[in-house]
Amino acid sequence: MKEVTLRCGGTRAVISASGASIRSLHCEGRPLLRSFPEGEHPPEATNTVLAPWPNRVAGATFSYGAIAYSLEVTEPERGHALHGFTQGRLFSLTATEQVAELSTRLGPEPGWPWPLELRVRYEAQPQGLRAVFGLRNLGTEPAPCALGAHPYLDPQGWPLDECTLFF
Repeated sequence: MKEVTLRCGGTRAVISASGASIRSLHCEGRPLLRSFPEGEHPPEATNTVLAPWPNRVAGATFSYGAIAYSLEVTEPERGHALHGFTQGRLFSLTATEQVAELSTRLGPEPGWPWPLELRVRYEAQPQGLRAVFGLRNLGTEPAPCALGAHPYLDPQGWPLDECTLFF
């Protein structure tokens, strides 16, 4: 599975093509996110981008306009569709020493007729990792969509009142 390591100052990030995920993130040698093993897909959507919907679609059904849609149930114990289509999906990935750019096409899928392009850009900076997400509708009709991130933060013993998370 393709991945790249980004570096800038004391920031080191390993970006995986699987789910456009952050496999590991370290600042000044300390881990900031829960990591997962090299070559594996992120478990439980760890540090992935969620699209074209984050969270759960209750009962795996939704209405848009006057039409009802049924998605694949991906959380069987609750009967919901969970976190969109990015989990386990391999994104195209290009990178320099500090920047990784990933993209994939989402849809059409069963219950999701809209073609979308998802782009993700990660940039290692001295103070951390900057992430920029974008969705583009490739179709001719309006499409419902949303984005989310699923970071598993891990302060590794840092006092929480000294930690800052910027969005």
